[in-house]
Amino acid sequence: MTPTPGHTAPPISDQVPGSKFPLVQRINGKLKVLGDFLLDRVSSAVLNLSGQSSGTSRVAVQGSPVVAINGTETGPDWSYMLGFFDGNATVLLMNQDSNHPGLASLELADHTKTMMEVDPSTGVVRAALDDSPYLPGFQVSLLAGDARLFSWQ
Repeated sequence: MTPTPGHTAPPISDQVPGSKFPLVQRINGKLKVLGDFLLDRVSSAVLNLSGQSSGTSRVAVQGSPVVAINGTETGPDWSYMLGFFDGNATVLLMNQDSNHPGLASLELADHTKTMMEVDPSTGVVRAALDDSPYLPGFQVSLLAGDARLFSWQ
């Protein structure tokens, strides 16, 4: 915080982390790794999709590997942001709810291409694993405010 002229900054020793501090700390750790991966990528679209319970939203991005998304009845409502990069071949999926985890069910366009995921701790690209393989579609588990990065390149 930059103090205004004639004022001093509040003492840091009096500050106490708020209830969202662990969430922010976890997300900031992942942002460094995912940000390094995305730094050279070109953004092609951003969508914020939401629905209720197991309602499905179609992804209206031409050439997107993700056709639709739903909330798989993990709560009364859901909200996810999808960021598309590199001609829609790379997708960032973020849980917009900062209070509740989510289980997004993705309907994919082309099952012949291997869906890869960027490890948020190491930056290594590896095959993506379905978090709930017995449900239809491809399930992605996300903690509150969490994001995962997928690529089909």
